[in-house]
Amino acid sequence: MYLNRLSGEQKELFLDLCIHASKADGIFAEEEKQFLSTEITSLSIFTNSEKKEFFNLMNSTTLPELVKEDVEFSSEEVKKEVLNKLEEIANVDGSFDTSEKILIEKIRSL
Repeated sequence: MYLNRLSGEQKELFLDLCIHASKADGIFAEEEKQFLSTEITSLSIFTNSEKKEFFNLMNSTTLPELVKEDVEFSSEEVKKEVLNKLEEIANVDGSFDTSEKILIEKIRSL
């Protein structure tokens, strides 16, 4: 599992970005929901309350605007890996939409 290599705070950032990327095109595909649900429930580092916050974010109709603090990873290498993984996740439904590309570029530039 990819998340095992990230610290607790970085796992939280990564999951938040995954949710943003999955919902960027306005279509929250079943494949994206399954991936995120599996990742969230498999992490023992988060309490049930924290996991519930992720699920609430997944079910939210609007997501908070991303800011620089949302993409501060331990190194540029880690950030690059996260961006690559976000591209994979955004494309898991077989469509890499323009809005998903724009979001990933925004993340890259923050």
